[in-house]
This record gives sequence, C-alpha cells and structure tokens, in this order.
Amino acid sequence: MKKRILAILLAGMMAMSATACGGSGGTSDRGQTVSQKETEPEYGELPDSQNLAEQIKATNPNVGEIEVFDESTDPNGNLGRPGEYISKADFEDTRLDQYGEYYTGGTIETFENESDCDNRYEYLKAMQDSSLGAFGLGQYMYKYDKAIFRIEYDLTPDQAEEYHAQIDTIMEQYQDISTQESDTGDNTSSQAEE
Repeated sequence: MKKRILAILLAGMMAMSATACGGSGGTSDRGQTVSQKETEPEYGELPDSQNLAEQIKATNPNVGEIEVFDESTDPNGNLGRPGEYISKADFEDTRLDQYGEYYTGGTIETFENESDCDNRYEYLKAMQDSSLGAFGLGQYMYKYDKAIFRIEYDLTPDQAEEYHAQIDTIMEQYQDISTQESDTGDNTSSQAEE
C-alpha cells in the first residue's frame, strides 16, 4: 500500500514538474511557454473599395474625386456577380486630363476570396496584350490577396510607384504584403473601362 501511495505521489510531482517547465505547450530554449499568437501579426478585415480609395486620398494630394459603383452603375456589369468583385471605386488623379464619363486616375476592386481576385487579375493581365491595340488595357496593376489596384498608364512610372508605395502602406494593415504581385505593363493608355 505504501508503495502505491508513494508511486501516486511521485507521478503527481512529475506531472507538476513537466507543467512548470512548459510540458506539451511549446517551449523556448529557456523553458518559457511561447504563444504562437504572439509571433503572428494580426491583420484587420479588408474594407471596401470606397474606404481604400479614401485612405489613398488621405495620403496622396493628387487624388481628387472618388466614384463608388454599385450593381446598377458598374460599367462592366460584374459587381456582385458570382466570382467577380464585391466592391469597386474609381478615383481621379488631378494631374491627368479627365475625359469620358469615368474618372481617370485609378480603380480599386475588392473580392470575397483570393481565388476570385486571382482570376480577375489574370483576365486583366491578358487584356494588356499589345496585340489588342486600342482595345487593350494600359495600366499599372498591383494585386493583393483580395484587392486589385489599377493606376492609369498616363502617369509616369515614378508617379505610379508613389501610388504603389502608398498602397503597400495601406494594405499592410490587412495582409502580409510580401505576397503581392504587380504588373506595370508596356501598353499605351486606353479609355476602355474593364
């Protein structure tokens, strides 16, 4: 009986000792428990295109008016359809001549998931094909997990890169931007809204 009590006490002390040293909860070299949550940055939920455009406007004095589209005003008729963007906004760059019915400057589209965003990005890249001539898109494009920013090709590469840096700073709140893609194209600008 004494042996049994001694074995129970010994087992209890060993369990307490293992717990005090970190046991099964992931330990550092010093025996301290390390929380995985502390090592992973926390990102906010991606806002809609209007909010993102307003954030760009707050950091770039060249941004003028912003137009937010809904399902009835989207020039492509894609907004809200399955597999398409869930919000869309255009913004004016005041350094550019404004012509047509849409602002010339930039476009922002956000998506429900990464797959939809990837599909749209690939479609837009294909539309930059120089063989399309005047029907092709000439834009700087910056793709993130669930957002695509398109900047008019009438801006210089330095001006577009200024936007790119500002967009990166904004998007760092919502995702790891090291996964972001960009395409600066080599076409002339096009009036086509796509």
